[in-house]
Amino acid sequence: MVAADMEVKDDCPFESRCPDGCPCPGYECVEDIPDFSLGVLEKLNGEKNLLLVEGENAALGTVYNRPFRTVHRNNFYSENVALKLNNHFNIFTITKRYPSSVIYLYSFDGVAGYAGHAWSETRNYFPSHFRGDFGAGGFDHLITAFPDIEGIIFATQYWRSFTQKTLRENARKIQNKSKAKNAILLIGDGMGVPSVTAGRILDNGEAHVSQMDSLDYSGLIKTYNVDQQTPDSAGTATAYLCGVKGRAGTLGVNAAVARRDCSNVNENQLESVLEKAKRAGKSVGIVTTTYMQHASPGAAYSKIAHRSWYSDKKMAEDSDLINGDCDDISLQLYNASPNIDVIFGGGKRYLEDRNDGRNFTQDWINDESVNIVFDKDQLDQVDLDDGRKLIGFFASGHLEYDLDRVSKTNQPSLEKMTEIAIKKLSKNPNGFYLFVEGGKIDHGHHKASPFLALHEWVAFDRVSADHSHVFSFGGYAPRGASLFGLGADFVDTYDNESVFVIGYGNGPGFDDYLQTNSSSQCERKPPSTMTADFTVGVDGRIPDIERTWPTAQETDSETHGGEDVPIFAAGPWAHLLTGVNEQTLVAEVAEFAMCVGNYQEEEHCKSEGQIAQASVLCFLILSYFY
Repeated sequence: MVAADMEVKDDCPFESRCPDGCPCPGYECVEDIPDFSLGVLEKLNGEKNLLLVEGENAALGTVYNRPFRTVHRNNFYSENVALKLNNHFNIFTITKRYPSSVIYLYSFDGVAGYAGHAWSETRNYFPSHFRGDFGAGGFDHLITAFPDIEGIIFATQYWRSFTQKTLRENARKIQNKSKAKNAILLIGDGMGVPSVTAGRILDNGEAHVSQMDSLDYSGLIKTYNVDQQTPDSAGTATAYLCGVKGRAGTLGVNAAVARRDCSNVNENQLESVLEKAKRAGKSVGIVTTTYMQHASPGAAYSKIAHRSWYSDKKMAEDSDLINGDCDDISLQLYNASPNIDVIFGGGKRYLEDRNDGRNFTQDWINDESVNIVFDKDQLDQVDLDDGRKLIGFFASGHLEYDLDRVSKTNQPSLEKMTEIAIKKLSKNPNGFYLFVEGGKIDHGHHKASPFLALHEWVAFDRVSADHSHVFSFGGYAPRGASLFGLGADFVDTYDNESVFVIGYGNGPGFDDYLQTNSSSQCERKPPSTMTADFTVGVDGRIPDIERTWPTAQETDSETHGGEDVPIFAAGPWAHLLTGVNEQTLVAEVAEFAMCVGNYQEEEHCKSEGQIAQASVLCFLILSYFY
């Protein structure tokens, strides 16, 4: 084993390295990690090597709230380490935050070997269960999870056995390249990676495997709009439903259409996956807990220059309208409804409160080809074999949060709506395409109310069965601690108080956590005095489920996040969604798998005997405005 400790003073510029001179007096002048690693590797000259590389300066940038340093160091390591070491066989790199930059190198004679201790005696920061057997070879596509079992957290054999079992299962996965009969896209509105992790913990602990976790493949999706770094949900919905990125605020049109300007909408319309599937003879449906006219479901059927034109009345009230020569979203929904087999959601008021005097709800009631329902009881009694379109509008606005749905309303759950939709659509022997949105997660985050948002996540995950938010959690809370409580006591703070596990980068919770002290100075309220407000009772609730959480900046509504979001997939051609991809690939994979749209002549489409009865199922973890 070869080990090298390299310490660089925190305020050293990341650009300054030998041989140009050391910028920090008293610190040893060393080569930077890429050159140093390559030199050590060449000196050892083993047939096969395992190299663990860690760069501390990127982590220090984050710890000391210096994002410019963090981003540039991450870019430096990812570009230079990979560039200089990519010609060496069987190189494995790990970047973690430890108190110094440490390089460990092992030379192997065969396809596997015993790694022994992965730490130096003077810097023992790794528990002994990290010892283990390391395999070599072309298995870089495997991803292993790290669940845990109470009582054996440090049991070496348990972790070896569990991880090896996971590895074998992943290695046995066979890519399904048959034709998909069905496709289901489930949108978790408001869930970035932190929400997925926090929701999993809330549901059943840190080691819980959620429904979306259990799917075979996962990847990351880039969410930016053509004209915005942090995306708007109309532009993202257009990307994953129509396969083309558009401008923020526009639905079902390409980027040639400017927001609020309908002058060129007709010549720049896009056809959605739902519309292509219907044209190919499949049944199609839309399920959402928001308005049916909202951005996410709206991109499946509407072509419009502004996402908030839910009705002609809303268009008339828009003082920023440039050119309104296009139909409002409710009118487009009504006109598209003969080609949509299932419609479940909210937004009933926009069907009825209109300047043109029309009432689309009544028109559907009068239509003998339509079965329309308005509550859970009516939905339970529906005849799924009557051959009619099935429409359900269960709220004037958005549907209720799941925590209050039963006590305050007679609305069906998202799980119930999805179950009924699948049963109805499955009557078609040609298959179906279904879009499902759990939209209230996003609403909870915009209110800086994680208790609402994360319980919506739990409800959404049961369904299995576009962007993120500035939501985060940390604070070094112990295993099994409540997400809604405080972190560890050893976190350094100016007032010797702890920190909340959950926080937001911005939002409406800023002033709720401030007070004026005896010196008339503004300071934060001691978190220890508010623990009763966050304690979960025997009923599984906190005293005020809508209360805000701490935010770093005051805004009326918490904003979206701009980072990539995860996608989880299973079924035919789901492996195409691994890696980091543009959001438009989501629509294309659905079309490709089902052989609709531009992909009817693909090789896998030619043999009917290869049609997979199972659906291609995708959880796309996005969030949307409002």
